[in-house]
Amino acid sequence: MAVVTEFQRSLLRELDFKREERNAQEFAVNFAKSSVVRFPRVFPDLSTARVLTMEMLEGISFREAEQIEQMPVDRDELARRGAILWMDMIFRDGFYHADPHPGNLVVMRDGTLGIFDCGMVGRMDDRLRESVEEVLLCVASHDGPQLARVLMRLCSPPAGFDEAAFSADLTDFISFYGSQPIERFQLGNALNEIARCISRYRLVLPSAMAQIIKVLVMLDGTAKLLSPKLNLIEIIGPYQHRIFLRQMSPRRQLKKLHHLVSEWRYMAQVIPRGLLDVLKQVQEGEFDVHLQHRRLEPAVNRLVMGMVVSALFLGSSLLLSNKVPPLLGEHSIVGSFFFFLSGALGLRLIWKIWRNE
Repeated sequence: MAVVTEFQRSLLRELDFKREERNAQEFAVNFAKSSVVRFPRVFPDLSTARVLTMEMLEGISFREAEQIEQMPVDRDELARRGAILWMDMIFRDGFYHADPHPGNLVVMRDGTLGIFDCGMVGRMDDRLRESVEEVLLCVASHDGPQLARVLMRLCSPPAGFDEAAFSADLTDFISFYGSQPIERFQLGNALNEIARCISRYRLVLPSAMAQIIKVLVMLDGTAKLLSPKLNLIEIIGPYQHRIFLRQMSPRRQLKKLHHLVSEWRYMAQVIPRGLLDVLKQVQEGEFDVHLQHRRLEPAVNRLVMGMVVSALFLGSSLLLSNKVPPLLGEHSIVGSFFFFLSGALGLRLIWKIWRNE
């Protein structure tokens, strides 16, 4: 349901051209000083929620790899610059183009990269950005146990989740990729493997994090159309130092402290009021305690059945020892019947306990 809801939200936003207009303008501002990328200029006076009028950028689509080969551009350098653009969007701006498939990218005559279709975008707050940075740094540094801890903190685990097995699988996967030379390490394959592992253990990944993984996998595939030897992990490498400095910067720590103080101040206002409400309910006799139990029915049923079996066994023993009529020979018929009944029920109870049903 979470996946379907996120798909609905994303699709409806893509169909709102006013939103896409604002996105394109924001990207143009973020990269106004860049000489390697262009976003088509939007004409607001000629645009509505149903019609979007933009500048026409002429170039060759990434789908036409053979035509790009004939252009006087370095394909490896072009792919590298495109990947760096997306890293800047994610790590620098926290606002990124979320649909980097080949149809949305063109190479212009001067070698500039043109980017279209700003309807699907992603935004990251500081908390999400730190989580994304932690995941990518764990993959880049081949730290499986830490990656497992980060993902378990991000995801909503199901009932009966096996943390040890999940951590062991991720550690094994990281060890496999970590043993490969850097030129053979494929970030897209690694992220796909992480996604499959998360799905296998029925973890619920936040939609924003899932979108980031999708964007990086798509970016990895698109970049390889121009340069098969491009490795995104090498692009992310130089960002590790910047990420560490940003996470430890006094400005970010001060911002976290401000948020923490705000939350504690809110709690200081809310908790006394809540306690007063509880005390008022206690005084008026309206305070109820509701206990929620989980999977106690089988245990209670076995306890009751054990008591019934014990009672039947003791009762039948008394009937047999006192030779209560009617008799068959010297044995009480009623006592014998309940004796065998208690034995059968007792064996059945032992069998169920042994099977742990």
